[in-house]
Amino acid sequence: MLDVLQCTFGVSIDSSFTVKQNVAKSMLADLRQILDDPGLAEMGESVIPDEIRSRSENMDDNVVLQDWYSLMNFNRPDFSSFVVHFTKDATPISTKQKSTELTEIAAMTAKDRLFSILKNRRVQATRMPWTNKRAVCFTECTWPSLLGHAQRYSPYGVGFKKEFLFGNGGGPAFYMPPHLLKRQQKYVGQGKHPFDPELFAFLTPFTPFYAQQSYKDEHWEGKSPVDFSHEREWRVPRDLEFSADHVQFVLVDTYEDMAQAPKDLKDSVGREKWIIMSVYRRIEEIWPTHQLPE
Repeated sequence: MLDVLQCTFGVSIDSSFTVKQNVAKSMLADLRQILDDPGLAEMGESVIPDEIRSRSENMDDNVVLQDWYSLMNFNRPDFSSFVVHFTKDATPISTKQKSTELTEIAAMTAKDRLFSILKNRRVQATRMPWTNKRAVCFTECTWPSLLGHAQRYSPYGVGFKKEFLFGNGGGPAFYMPPHLLKRQQKYVGQGKHPFDPELFAFLTPFTPFYAQQSYKDEHWEGKSPVDFSHEREWRVPRDLEFSADHVQFVLVDTYEDMAQAPKDLKDSVGREKWIIMSVYRRIEEIWPTHQLPE
């Protein structure tokens, strides 16, 4: 039912829920009609909480929309309002640009890079594979897949709210099949540019393992499949500057890592926001609720 409601209210609402008046009126009219639908009673009281129903009858329109936005988007096991930037030990692609700052980053471990990000209040954009455009990468992967993601990159990361990223020009990455990528690269549109530079920074090729071999030979030159759609990636096409209040959580591997973090970092971010990944790994060993039996 919530999926139906999501389709019904498929209108973009920003973080302050400022919606044009005519759109808001249309949405509220549909909402009132849904609330009055007797068929909802057959689905159980949990579908529409009494609190939201009563607020919808008495509160301001924007409050009603905010309630429904929260209900439809955040009470879902496959959806998160947070994204994480993981650091890694690997050398950034951009070191080929001979940047002094990137050379310094390249010499750091994943843990040192995290502490540097928190100290400087900035995540530096680096060049993306395939497009060679600068961006900062994040993942919206859910908790069940977080350990696998951390194994690929590192157990060190910093989390932000999506609305903060969106307010800084960020959004989901585009997983584009290579035949469309090639076609767009050859296309010359207005201004003689095939891509807006910021748009290009969001693109990544999508050639899954199940693509036909003939397709891979023609459009991907027979290279190995590339499919990062499971990462549910978000990007910001520039350096991301933030304050301590913007940090929603910090991921480190062990308690020793947290102990080694400078005191001012822990105090400014808030010690309650630090999450120990080794604890989560231990929980999965004892209660492997997310693992299928072999």
